[in-house]
Amino acid sequence: MAGLPQITGPAGNPVRSRSRRSPTLGRRGAGALVRLQSRSTPAIGRRLLSLVYELLLVTAVILLAAGLATALAEIALSMHKRPLTQLSVVLSTLAYFVWQWHARGQTLPMKTWHMRLETASGSRVPVAQALLRAILCIPGYGLLGITLLWALIDRDGQFLHDRLAGTRLVVTG
Repeated sequence: MAGLPQITGPAGNPVRSRSRRSPTLGRRGAGALVRLQSRSTPAIGRRLLSLVYELLLVTAVILLAAGLATALAEIALSMHKRPLTQLSVVLSTLAYFVWQWHARGQTLPMKTWHMRLETASGSRVPVAQALLRAILCIPGYGLLGITLLWALIDRDGQFLHDRLAGTRLVVTG
C-alpha cells in the first residue's frame, strides 16, 4: 500500500510476513494498520523553527492592526488611542490564529514545516477549542517558556497548552 511506512528488521531489510495475512497488517490485523498510520508529534526543533517563522508573520499582523487602529483613533480624535490600539492588536492576533487553526488546521509556518493542529481525537479544531489554545499559549510562553519545558517531559511530546486545550500537533505529508 502506498503511503505506509515500510517495516524493516535490525539489518535494515524489509520484514516479510510468514502468514497469509497482509504484510502491512502483520499478525495483529487492522489495529496494527491504525498504529502505522497514526501521525507522530513533530520534533521540538521543528516546532521552534516554525515558531520563529510564526513570530515574523505575527509581527506583520501586529503592525497592520496597530497602524489601522492608530489611524482610526486619530481620525476619530479619540482620547483612548493606546487602549484601542492594544485591544485591536490582541484581537487581531487571536483572530489570525483561531481562524487559521479552525479553517485549515495550520498557519503558513506550520504548513511550511509540515505540521498540523488537530483535536486529541484527530478531527478538525472547533473555534472555541482554537480560542482556548490561543489564550493558553500566552502564559505558557510568557512564564519562562513553561510550555517548551513541558514538551520535553510530556509522554507524547506535546506542549502544555495543547494538553490543556485537548489539541495536538502532528506531522503531515
